[in-house]
Amino acid sequence: MQPNQQIVRTAWQLENQTAVLVAHALRHLQLEQSVVDGYGTGGDGSGRSSGDSSSTERAALLRESLTTSRESIKAEIEALIDRVSNLDGLLRKTLGNRVPTHLPTLCDGRKYEGWSDPWTPGSKDERNGWSKPDCREVAGPSGLCLSCRARAQRWRERNNLGDIAA
Repeated sequence: MQPNQQIVRTAWQLENQTAVLVAHALRHLQLEQSVVDGYGTGGDGSGRSSGDSSSTERAALLRESLTTSRESIKAEIEALIDRVSNLDGLLRKTLGNRVPTHLPTLCDGRKYEGWSDPWTPGSKDERNGWSKPDCREVAGPSGLCLSCRARAQRWRERNNLGDIAA
């Protein structure tokens, strides 16, 4: 049976276009933010009329706009991830026990505490998270791959939480 071509095309677009655009947009916002953070150091010099905003006010407004854009992009990504997961869940529920046994499940720790805390390889910081958002390993019964499950378990132990079931 051939995969649905709309899904295949959309997956290609996400991987080869959208992911690249997101990376560039977030980098652009980061660079713009660093430029804005340099504003306001010299003041307005000779003063301003009562109707104009100061350089500090303009920088604050621009900073707010950049933050809003960054948060909107991140929210759209989360919504997209949720929609794909919901579709996958619907399809699995529809198929019931007829889901092909060779069909792998991707590692996904969003149902566990701390999933929003990213893991920094090599970090000795006690606050280091366990989540690896770009993990593409096959999940076990817990919904996590072996590496993510081990990191999540260590994180849970540091935070006095119970073991991960399964």
